[in-house]
Amino acid sequence: MIYVTHLILPNRIAKYVEQLLLDLYDFPYNKRENYGSKRLCTHLDQFEVD
Repeated sequence: MIYVTHLILPNRIAKYVEQLLLDLYDFPYNKRENYGSKRLCTHLDQFEVD
């Protein structure tokens, strides 16, 4: 199963969060601004998401 988090943010804050994620994490399809080196991946046990 895959769980996704959805946030509704004001435009200015959404742009800030987007840039922060691009700066911190390694996204393979982000070739132009791929500065991040951390992996954005979390593994949770089923009891943690229930």
